Amino acid sequence: MAIDSSTAAKNDFREARQQAVLQKFIANITGRPIDLLDYNEVRRHVGATGQADRGLQQIPLDAIVGSVGRAQDFTRTFLPRSDEDGDRWVRVRKHIDRKGISPILVYKLGDVYFVNDGNHRVSIARQRGMKTIPAYVTEIETKAPLQPGDDPQEIICKARYAEFLAETELDALRPDIDLKMNICGFYHVLLNQIDAHRARMEQERGEPVPYAEAAADWCDEIYLPLVNLINERGLHRNFPRLTDADLYALVVRYRAELERELGWQVEAIDAVNDLPMDKVTLKDEANQAAAVAVKGKQGSVIHRIAGKVYDAVVPAAGLESGPPTGEWREKRRNPRHERRVFADILVAGRGLPADTNTLDHALLIAKREKSRVLGLRVVNDRKSVDPAEIQVAQAEFQRRCEAAGAPYASSIEEGSVVRRIVRRAAFTDLLALSVINHSGPVTKTGAGSDFSKILQRSPRPVLAVPEQAYSPLNRVLLAYDGSPKATEALYLAAYMAVRWSAQLSVVVVGQGKQGQEAMARTRSYLASHIIPADFFNPDGDAVEEILRVGAINDANLLVMGGFGARPLLQRLVGSTVSAMVRRFGQPVLICR
Repeated sequence: MAIDSSTAAKNDFREARQQAVLQKFIANITGRPIDLLDYNEVRRHVGATGQADRGLQQIPLDAIVGSVGRAQDFTRTFLPRSDEDGDRWVRVRKHIDRKGISPILVYKLGDVYFVNDGNHRVSIARQRGMKTIPAYVTEIETKAPLQPGDDPQEIICKARYAEFLAETELDALRPDIDLKMNICGFYHVLLNQIDAHRARMEQERGEPVPYAEAAADWCDEIYLPLVNLINERGLHRNFPRLTDADLYALVVRYRAELERELGWQVEAIDAVNDLPMDKVTLKDEANQAAAVAVKGKQGSVIHRIAGKVYDAVVPAAGLESGPPTGEWREKRRNPRHERRVFADILVAGRGLPADTNTLDHALLIAKREKSRVLGLRVVNDRKSVDPAEIQVAQAEFQRRCEAAGAPYASSIEEGSVVRRIVRRAAFTDLLALSVINHSGPVTKTGAGSDFSKILQRSPRPVLAVPEQAYSPLNRVLLAYDGSPKATEALYLAAYMAVRWSAQLSVVVVGQGKQGQEAMARTRSYLASHIIPADFFNPDGDAVEEILRVGAINDANLLVMGGFGARPLLQRLVGSTVSAMVRRFGQPVLICR
């Protein structure tokens, strides 16, 4: 049975749409652009100088690379991108079946063409496998004509780069610095950065600053340090198609997005470490180049460590290094930390009186470390919380931080307690949590509880503070069993002994060869850094012996490694960590 023209046209449209979907899928994998170029955008950047009517010609279909006003409706090969275009596509196809293809109208730039009228005719002609199409050609004369083999998107990027350099004069002022972009829609990010930097300079000086001088100073003081950080972290391995300037712009934009999400200032290093691959598919004019920008898988990068005290007692890698154990120390190092381990402290609370006690302990650490304190309240539903109560809590948080002289910020979030706290902890150095044993809902620390899940998943050390504890944090008890996470605890305990002048006691858990090796390792490490300590290697139940040694030495801070067993095994045999959090009675620092 013969298929009528309408049915055949509909079938062809469905096939074309399927091909468009497949092209998009392949483009996401290969990084090759499939978008049509916008004629007005290209013309603006290549610099039109005149035009001439070239009459009716047969032009090659594969030389048509763009459209006037319909660039979003078709792929580069003129496949329809929307099902809503089906009726019109079918009508044009049926008309062509009856009367043939009438000439289209095109603009010619160099050796490529842009459709002014006849996009659907081009789509149908290409779908039929035709090689040429009749067209009335208007040739546009340009300063930078598109030549055979040129990538039109590259032409646009080069033109925008020329405009950027003409405005900033950085090609003359900083000739050795390459600021070219593949995501050429991002030059406005650099220009906005320069404008903001110029405003700061003028505020500091109290007088106007020439634009070129501000651009050069921005390049030296803002751009290059961040690019150096990007290169140190190896982001080009994750985003090989992007230039330094592309990555700079992506990090700047993502940093601003994080600050809006978190409600506090984010360090550049955090934006670099956290930059997800999908941040190159931003909904703006950068889409065409961004689609080709990314290949590879984002991963963690080992980072440089700064500071004499930090270097002395906290090595660049643990004795049994490897993610996630110890990775938090590496990822957070940057000049702002000024040789501190805990530059940012997150205090996550539930709006209970115990939160104030936890905050006080965090402020004690903040005073020693010159830290910033970040408050977080997670609620299931904002509507269920009295706004006045939130205001009172935030005012008290602010009052206590200001009294302690600690910089601060606070926020409230809806959603999963575990997920929200763990997410925000990644942008800090220490997470402080309250342990409720007497008033309010008791903190459950067994396997499967929210508290236990946070301890397992937190990317940063956790300070668990019992609600009735009050500790000057100057008598540290280290519980050590030789495991990688316990070795992290050893590093931090040594750091506290040096930086905080804390007295240190060590209880080595384990007997026999394992216990002897752990004791020898601990003694050797502390002796190499001239850190005095009392050592204990009791024979008995680990929990009971840690509690006994802690009482003998009046320890007011226990430092230990995090969960070493899998959750199922914790359910079967219990957890030393959970037991110590419940029973120690003083703050417990659980290390990663």
